[in-house]
Amino acid sequence: MPSAGQDIFALNHQFAWRGVNDDELAITSTSYTAGSVPCGVAFTVPDSGTVTLIWYAYYRINTSNQIFISAGVYSGAVIGSGSAISGSTDTRSLTSESSGDDRAGMAMRTIEGLTPQAVVHARIEARVTGGNGDILNREILVIPHP
Repeated sequence: MPSAGQDIFALNHQFAWRGVNDDELAITSTSYTAGSVPCGVAFTVPDSGTVTLIWYAYYRINTSNQIFISAGVYSGAVIGSGSAISGSTDTRSLTSESSGDDRAGMAMRTIEGLTPQAVVHARIEARVTGGNGDILNREILVIPHP
């Protein structure tokens, strides 16, 4: 128990990690893809094995289809490669209307059960239902849970 006036310091305090990237144009994949210029951030999994991902994108679909923009955690520190530990999913995604309107939005998901102290990366991915879509700005934030 600390004494009155004694400084208290958190152990294993970690800050959030952030990745930013601009344009990813003419996405045509109907499966989730990191694209040609991936947007993500590598990090060491906290001891709790839990992180929250928050991502932002400014995007559009260029046809009468839809674009989905999601985020997930993948093995290794190389952004854009590695196998899915908890991959991108339509149920936790930004989604366009079936038009050509520009949209902006944020989404989040909490991922539990990661291996503590593993070096992994989180990244934004997108897919379309047909035609092609664009992401004009995107950013991802990883918040570790103590």
